[in-house]
Amino acid sequence: MSNKKMMHTRGLVTAVDTIGFADVVMDRKQGCTGCGSKKTDNCKTCLSGSKIQAKVINKKNARKGDIVSVSLSTSKILKGAAVLYLIPVAGLLIGVFTGQGFHDVLSISDTLVTIILGFVGLAMGFYLVRLISEHMNSDQDMMPFISRIIYSGSNTAKSDMKTKAQTCAGCR
Repeated sequence: MSNKKMMHTRGLVTAVDTIGFADVVMDRKQGCTGCGSKKTDNCKTCLSGSKIQAKVINKKNARKGDIVSVSLSTSKILKGAAVLYLIPVAGLLIGVFTGQGFHDVLSISDTLVTIILGFVGLAMGFYLVRLISEHMNSDQDMMPFISRIIYSGSNTAKSDMKTKAQTCAGCR
């Protein structure tokens, strides 16, 4: 895994279980850094509710209260995005093009058949995404993992992380 490009973010371990997983809370700092929002009420991503909680693989045996680096392969992120966005669009297009050939068979207008089969194709695309995402969720290679323990249970480190998670430089 060292040769692959990885996405890394920091988080606070809030819980661990006995089967090798940990719950980690991460902030959405990327949403704050580029928003260009002045000191107004327009900034919604910097509010305290903009945290992400995820179940990650605990490869480093992190404990509750540890600040960790969470990693995921960028190719896995792109694969997930492709499944989420491209399959429904492909279903819509297949439905539309199929509908154009069926208007004579069904004896209704070309536009109506195209719209109906387009929606049917879109719905089938979303159903296929659901099936694929269930398979991807069970695949541990697709899950983020703890790649490094940054601070191990230090009270100072925990309070620094909580302060950083609650503060957005662009909004205050």
